[in-house]
Amino acid sequence: MKSILIAALFVACSFEVCAQEVCVGILDKIGRDFSYEAREDAKSKNIFDEYCDGSSEKKGKTTTVGLDAVVKAIPVKINVGTGSNEEKLQNFCKTYNESVSQTSSELINKSTVVREAFSAFNHCIELTKSAIAFSPVIGTQLVAVGIRRTDATDVEFMGVTFDPKVLDCRGPAGPNGSSVKLDGKTRKKLSDQTFPVICERLPVTTAGGGKSYPRTEIAFAMSRGTPLLIPIPDEEILPTKTVSEMQSQLDALKGSIAAVGSRNPYLDCRTTEGDVLTMRNPEAYARIPEQFLKKGYVLVGGGCRQTTNQNMFAHSMAVGNDWKCKVSDFPGSEIPSGTQAFVTYCKVSQ
Repeated sequence: MKSILIAALFVACSFEVCAQEVCVGILDKIGRDFSYEAREDAKSKNIFDEYCDGSSEKKGKTTTVGLDAVVKAIPVKINVGTGSNEEKLQNFCKTYNESVSQTSSELINKSTVVREAFSAFNHCIELTKSAIAFSPVIGTQLVAVGIRRTDATDVEFMGVTFDPKVLDCRGPAGPNGSSVKLDGKTRKKLSDQTFPVICERLPVTTAGGGKSYPRTEIAFAMSRGTPLLIPIPDEEILPTKTVSEMQSQLDALKGSIAAVGSRNPYLDCRTTEGDVLTMRNPEAYARIPEQFLKKGYVLVGGGCRQTTNQNMFAHSMAVGNDWKCKVSDFPGSEIPSGTQAFVTYCKVSQ
């Protein structure tokens, strides 16, 4: 069912909307172990190094479709003004060259995983010069990549290579566009309509009952240009707390109150907010501080706040001792989501 829904999203995508999504999804999950600020600074540095020459744009580096993707990847904290994409990139180059510090991006750029993601993004942009547009979406359980040609020149999909132990990829390459398993021998002539490749990530069950999705790679070969290698970061879904489990924790707290009787106990509850993430399809977390966990505080609830874009779906749930907000922007929404998670935790005190 998930594959059908994502495939339908690609097929229904208009040229203008699809163009906005070209290549950018490769960068959505980079550097998750670093701060949001460091990730955004690293994106800025990559764009400056690859597409700017001092305070000016490098000429001939991108096509119209590629330039749109580069501008879309510029972090929102850098004001690029209004006007054409050429003017926005020119403004970015000038602003970054004159005033933005590059020191905060140095640590994250030492990460091999981050460097591989930037390399894939830059190669994806380069392929638009061969009239091939890739629109990847990397999720926790699915990887979806839309592929199309951007002019009338013939181009053929020459197969996709991946580890079958961790991915199962399908696409409409069968008779009359039927969905079939894809591999390195699959062939399909492309058109200006998106050809969707949908890969289900195959999980490994962890000792705690969660699911782990190993880091892997997926390579797309075309009749023009060099193959595009997209790195897929590892993911883990921790066991979630059900309503009954949370109720059991509250019942335990009530029992503790009854046990201390006349010692005038009270329920000490606190709330901690996570970082505000302003980006597309964010996953925001709020965590109980370690010092409170050691004192016996337990999670009793949490939630999500939307600070900018309202055009999104939000899924909120307890994950271990964290509260998670997973947000999906509406297709075609140009405003990044501003999302903040908060978690509430309590303890019986005297």
